[in-house]
Amino acid sequence: VQGHPDRAVEEYRAALRVKPDHAVAHYNLGNALSALGQPGSMAAYAEAVRSQPDFPEARYNLGLGLARENRIREAREQFEAVVKLQPDFVDAHLNLGVALAKERRFPEAAAAFEEVLRRQPNHTEARRLLQLTKQVSE
Repeated sequence: VQGHPDRAVEEYRAALRVKPDHAVAHYNLGNALSALGQPGSMAAYAEAVRSQPDFPEARYNLGLGLARENRIREAREQFEAVVKLQPDFVDAHLNLGVALAKERRFPEAAAAFEEVLRRQPNHTEARRLLQLTKQVSE
């Protein structure tokens, strides 16, 4: 199935008919739909989170989809949950900072970018966003 997202979609849907609350199958279905550019990935990620609330990767991907739809508060909430569940998830800290900046919560955004840099000192995007955040909040 790997490398064949079209086949994967059908297999994950078949698996979910047998076990509708299988969080990993929902997550993998979301990944396959996303790879194909088909709708439904966010619903699959949301179902994975509903089935297993402590699933950081599903929450992260759901947050990315919500951010793409400009549903910033909801995206932020997902990223906040991810960093609580998995504090070393650097990309979640970065996207949390972006969401907070979009909400004009600049000190909190700066703290999120600083956390990225604490964990990965050479993270150029976090450094750039931190500088922008500090300029905007002055």
